[in-house]
Amino acid sequence: MDDPRESPSFVLMDLLRDQGVELTYNDPHIPVLPSMRHHDVPDLSSRN
Repeated sequence: MDDPRESPSFVLMDLLRDQGVELTYNDPHIPVLPSMRHHDVPDLSSRN
């Protein structure tokens, strides 16, 4: 997926962060999450 902005995983990330969960992710196609208007995405880099 070239454009991750519509991914339902960002809704899940918002819900988990609201519960205090520390987030990490792994996606070889998207090494750094872009900032987004509609989601409070933390500065995360993909872990291998």
